[in-house]
Parts: sequence; structure tokens; C-alpha cells
Amino acid sequence: TGTHHKPGTQLKDVEELLTLPLAAPLAPQHMELFLQVEAHPPLDVVIVSRGMQMVLEVAPDLRAVMQASSPDGPRWLELQTDLAVQTYNELVRNGTRVAAILHSTC
Repeated sequence: TGTHHKPGTQLKDVEELLTLPLAAPLAPQHMELFLQVEAHPPLDVVIVSRGMQMVLEVAPDLRAVMQASSPDGPRWLELQTDLAVQTYNELVRNGTRVAAILHSTC
């Protein structure tokens, strides 16, 4: 979506995390944004990174989905990028079905 600090990560940015199987070929422009540990949802956790200095915002459309998530849906985590990567790796090691959208700057 041409992510900028504001409005930040949008629902459109994470839709593929919730729907694409890992086996699907990824276009190069999606490689930075797409990490998933299992071939098919449902996911247990979705991590949304806010950048290294927490400058990247979460757009209202995505924030609404995160806040409205049901107990049966994924748990949403909003983290600084380095902590997002660390948390992602820990969850993968523990067998948690997790996906992350990572912003590697700001």
C-alpha cells in the first residue's frame, strides 16, 4: 500500500498474512512483509511491527480489526521491530502458528 508513517500499516497490508498459504509464490515486493510458519491459517498470533523507533502507526482500519478480534481469532501484538522479531522467533520455537508484518526502519 506504499506504507508511510501515517496512516501506517493498513488492513490491506496484513490481509495476505491471514489468507495466503506459505507455499504460494511471493512476489519480491512482498518478501519484506510476509512471514508465516504454517501452510494454512488459522493463526494463533499476528505481530504488527511499528518500526525500530515505534514511529510507524497502525491505521484505523487495522486497529479496528485488532481490537475486535474474537477469542477464537488470532491474538494481535503490536511491537517495536527488534522485539517483534525476537517474539516471532520464540513463538515459532514453541510451535505457535504466527505471522508477522515487519517494518525494518524508523
